[in-house]
Amino acid sequence: MSQPVVIRGEVKNKGNYLEYKEDLRKNFCYSCAYCSTTEFELPKFEIDHYRPKVSFSKNQINLADQYEKLYWCCSECNSNKSDWFPDDCYESTDPRRIKNRVIQVDKEDPREHLKLNIFEIEGISETGIFHEKLLRLNRQSLIRIRQARTEAKKNENEIAFGVNFLKKLPIDLLSQSQKLKVLNLRQKLLNEAQAIDQLIEDEARNRLLDVDPTRNEQSVARKEYLTEQGAIPYVYRKKRKTKYKR
Repeated sequence: MSQPVVIRGEVKNKGNYLEYKEDLRKNFCYSCAYCSTTEFELPKFEIDHYRPKVSFSKNQINLADQYEKLYWCCSECNSNKSDWFPDDCYESTDPRRIKNRVIQVDKEDPREHLKLNIFEIEGISETGIFHEKLLRLNRQSLIRIRQARTEAKKNENEIAFGVNFLKKLPIDLLSQSQKLKVLNLRQKLLNEAQAIDQLIEDEARNRLLDVDPTRNEQSVARKEYLTEQGAIPYVYRKKRKTKYKR
């Protein structure tokens, strides 16, 4: 049975779907739900409504903003996906049965539909082929990212070889001073291994997308200053006029 690669955490209901941003970033490991690139690799990310809002009736529009219907993805995948949502999905209780659909990584394993062929993504099912073509998963920027990942992996393998050698080194054959050095190094490796999850998260995360704690304060100060200078931006002027019309 297909196992999802993303496990959503427990999240409280929120008034605005944009408030789910940090929950989505963490649950999707700071990566695009559709092409798997990280925020560090492609800094432009946004929230996607898997089922477009336009497909809901006025009475159902609130359902579009439910957390389980939202995905964290790069802006280009979101643009390529656009408002695609096959008509058959409206009636199906299991959208995974629909062939021409976008793979949902929180409900299935994308490796059942896609495989990496050197630096290009290849669809191995009808759904995989459609997913790749719709989202343009072999665009030049993604191919370059995969090439860079491969090069980085080679370097990691060389480091791993050295680490493995250090772990298996027979310390009984070493002098007392050498033994102490090797044991200290092994302890450091153990400590690093215990923090591996945090290291992976830090590698994927782009701190530029974190919430700016000073934004509200700066916005208020900016508005006050511009008001004093008689240079209120159009958006503020429009809101003020609307308020007086009530």
